[in-house]
Amino acid sequence: MTSHISRPQPIALVADDDLTVRLLTRQVLEQAGLLVEEAGSGDEAVAIFKRLAPDIVLLDVMMPGMDGFETCHALRHLPGGSHVPILIMTGLDDVDSIEKAYDMGATDFISKPWQVLILSNRVRYMLRTARIMNALRESQTNLARAQHLAGLGTWTWKVATDQLTLSEEMYRILGVSLGEFANTWDGYMALVHPEDEELVRQSMGISRYGQRTSSIDYRIRRPDGSERIVTEHVEPVIDEQGLTCAVNGTVQDITDRRMAETQLFLSTYYDTLTNLPNQQLFKDRVGKTVLKALERQAIGALLLVNMDQFRHINDVHGMSRGDEVLKLMSDRLKECLRKDDLIASGVSIQAGSTLARLVGDTFALCLSDMSSERDAAKVARRLLAALHRPIGEGDTHMVITASIGITVFPQDGSDIDMLVKNAESALQSAKAKGGDRFEYFVKEMDAAAEDRQALEQDLRHAMEHRELALHYQPQVDIKRWSISAVEAFVRWHHPTRGIVPPSQFVPLAEGAGLGVALGEWVIRTACAQQKAWRLAGTPAIRVSVNLSDYHVRQQTLVEIISLAVQDIGPTPDLFEVELTEGAIMHDLAHSMKLLKRLKSLGIRIAVDDFGAGSSSLRELSRLPIDTIKIAPSFVHHTVHPSSQNGITAAVIGLGHGLRCRVVAKNVETQQQLDVLRSLGCDDIQGHLYGAAEPAERIAQMLTNKSQGSRRLTAA
Repeated sequence: MTSHISRPQPIALVADDDLTVRLLTRQVLEQAGLLVEEAGSGDEAVAIFKRLAPDIVLLDVMMPGMDGFETCHALRHLPGGSHVPILIMTGLDDVDSIEKAYDMGATDFISKPWQVLILSNRVRYMLRTARIMNALRESQTNLARAQHLAGLGTWTWKVATDQLTLSEEMYRILGVSLGEFANTWDGYMALVHPEDEELVRQSMGISRYGQRTSSIDYRIRRPDGSERIVTEHVEPVIDEQGLTCAVNGTVQDITDRRMAETQLFLSTYYDTLTNLPNQQLFKDRVGKTVLKALERQAIGALLLVNMDQFRHINDVHGMSRGDEVLKLMSDRLKECLRKDDLIASGVSIQAGSTLARLVGDTFALCLSDMSSERDAAKVARRLLAALHRPIGEGDTHMVITASIGITVFPQDGSDIDMLVKNAESALQSAKAKGGDRFEYFVKEMDAAAEDRQALEQDLRHAMEHRELALHYQPQVDIKRWSISAVEAFVRWHHPTRGIVPPSQFVPLAEGAGLGVALGEWVIRTACAQQKAWRLAGTPAIRVSVNLSDYHVRQQTLVEIISLAVQDIGPTPDLFEVELTEGAIMHDLAHSMKLLKRLKSLGIRIAVDDFGAGSSSLRELSRLPIDTIKIAPSFVHHTVHPSSQNGITAAVIGLGHGLRCRVVAKNVETQQQLDVLRSLGCDDIQGHLYGAAEPAERIAQMLTNKSQGSRRLTAA
């Protein structure tokens, strides 16, 4: 047998019948500096071990012939195999396999699908520990130094006298001093966590009576109340009569490592807001569920659940309120999946259905072993009813509706990505029909999904080839009846589809990762148009651009605007940015810094949809704002009797109290204009004066000496 003592590189033996897994594992281990040998079965692994004596072994549980457990057991009985570290690779939730792996002599386990960082660190840790353990066995003279360097503690228990001897590091791990510790086995067991006592006693029994080594992890409860997690390796000392005269234990405190691994696992596989599985873990579980369904000839379903008005909740109530709604939504979805409730509702599915949060306000649910396809509809109705229950009372009353897309497997497919795609198509169909409903996937929906994909490609082409345009809607000074500013709106005239509304392509751009580029184009184009009007001799006019929550969160926003307003020249105050009240109040500290940086550029700042949020006068008075655009709902209320206009008057008065110019949006009737004028509003914007027009038409309106007549200047 080859000795590994003088090797320049450690050798790792990887045994797995899956070639892809072996190749990925090889890549990780070679990057970690190991030489790698591969085996496709347990028998082959045993043969390679006899020939090479590897420094570490990685075993898959499921292999043809001799499985991972049997292979681990066989390796432990080979010369040099009692101490080599063996890492068992198991499924994410396979607790039984983990317990069996330890029973068969495994050093540790790792869950599939593993993360590169976890696997690399785990192997390095096991190799480091193995080297230290070998050093301890080979040279007792270096024991104290090795313990200090590795944080290892040791103990020896003499069977005849019940004498327990601890190393200095062992006292530190236990959190006790020599004088306050009863050096007996019962004294040691008094510090073991009550839930782990049986495990520790079994490990001692294996070494004392079975005369075999044993490795376990368990918890220590220190006298000060703190807990530590330790990994322990126990081995018997056999006398000349073949009896166990003593038992030696080596203990390492792995609390910090376990906490880091747990945190990494949670952050990798779970959503931090709802504590539900995330997309990665969900896909892994659904993939396994589909495979089981194929083997059993059973049926299941994948449901995608998406709120119908979540963007509105964020805009009006702020993102913190949106997060609260998402957590409440996840709780209600979980309540609907309680086994007893499902049975009472006549739903026949296997317990343990997987619920996950994929992204944003989209949740996913996998149902397995259904008795019929109708069970998915029953669950969908329960979900919609649960979400529809009102949230809050009085003024905070809110009703949530959602859309659900359902795809059934295996009839709609057995590939997880295809199933998600099909469910998304069904979800979009439900939304297109008004929401608050569910739809099953049908093949005709593929065409709609392909159409959205084609539209996204066309949008990319349109942005690259300057096929988008800006139109500008006038804001009119009520007293002078003249244009005081214009607001820029992006327009897309598709060569074959005609006019594509912004409500369709702007969310598409943000979802496709084009939102930043689109926003930057709008800002640059608006500023360039301002310069073009000035060079053409057009009267100076302020241009306003609306920034969405998406753009406010971009770190490069200030730099983008700074470069764009250079085109305006010495009058940057002719450029104005609009932010919704909800976007500002979501993170007031961030908004304050952002607005101050924008204000330092010399531009104007407007608050859009003012009055729809929950901000206070004190908070708003701290913001460097110039214009307030009151929410359209207040304009709509002006058509009611004068007694109903008090709130609108208060909002206008509040804006003036902040020394801001007040603009009313969506003004469409003469009655609205008359009431707003009587309430002291400064400007109006809406179809009463004109819709958004191309830049050329705005230039004509600005240079028209008769612009005092609405009839002559309206679109």
